[in-house]
Amino acid sequence: MDTTIFVGLDVHKKTIAVATVEGGAAADVRFYGTPNTPDAIRSMLRKLGKGGQQLHLDHHVRWGHGSLAE
Repeated sequence: MDTTIFVGLDVHKKTIAVATVEGGAAADVRFYGTPNTPDAIRSMLRKLGKGGQQLHLDHHVRWGHGSLAE
């Protein structure tokens, strides 16, 4: 069974703060940071989804927030 991982992104000019949690009710939240570059973001998403997990992303930037699927 595939797992959903919820990914919260707090976007800054040079970095992105990342929080992840699996879809289970008792799951632990994990925190990461990554540079705000296309290559670093692609690498992070590949690593998070490498086991076939479905990723649900939400981002927050200075001017608002929303789902990246919008």
